Amino acid sequence: ACPTDRPCPWSTALRAIECFLLFGVFPVLVDLKTQSRLLIPFLVVCAVGIFIYLMTSKDFDRRKLINLDGFKRELPSILITWVLGALSLIAVVWWLDQQPGTPEQVTPFGFPSRNPRFWAIICVLYPIFSVYPQELILRTFFFHRYRFVFRTPATMIFFNGLAFAWVHIMFRNAPAVLLCIPAGFLFAYTYWKSKSTIASGLEHAIFGDWMWTVGRGYYFYGGSLPGGTISPQSTQRPLK
Repeated sequence: ACPTDRPCPWSTALRAIECFLLFGVFPVLVDLKTQSRLLIPFLVVCAVGIFIYLMTSKDFDRRKLINLDGFKRELPSILITWVLGALSLIAVVWWLDQQPGTPEQVTPFGFPSRNPRFWAIICVLYPIFSVYPQELILRTFFFHRYRFVFRTPATMIFFNGLAFAWVHIMFRNAPAVLLCIPAGFLFAYTYWKSKSTIASGLEHAIFGDWMWTVGRGYYFYGGSLPGGTISPQSTQRPLK
């Protein structure tokens, strides 16, 4: 008989395959250059389904959806990390702007200065309709569903960080994936420490909003990619 505290080996193997298909294969099949308008509705629908699954799972600790104690405990660390990361991101953006091969160069901080209304809308709605659904799927669900596949904290954080970065392949640009590798490890580590979706969600939100603020948010918007409906510079011009 299988132990009561973990699934049988064949069940664990099936979950490993499921994880690979969902977070490894599926993102390759999606091309957001032409399907960018479906991203947010798809995220929200998936998040609702994941929420129902978690709430009906007998072995899921529902406190992890919020866990204010964990959130408060990790908040100082999150803010310190954001300051250091924000400064580092400025340096990266400056370096990218100096590269002659960088396509569609965008003036750093041009978005909030030239189009403050659109920038403010994104900074408010992005955490609600993009970040929290992502964290619910890629952190809360991933950590719960595949905890027997990746049994040690280090292994779970490593593969969760890679999965987070890899799903951004659907944006069809290398910077989106590369920038999300350290971010994925960081958010996964924060979730593991805090056991709080709100904590990792806040960290994800402030880094994501900062990415838009410094002028590189278009890497994460399918409609702004080559072949999409909007150019990177469109976020630099005032709305008409």
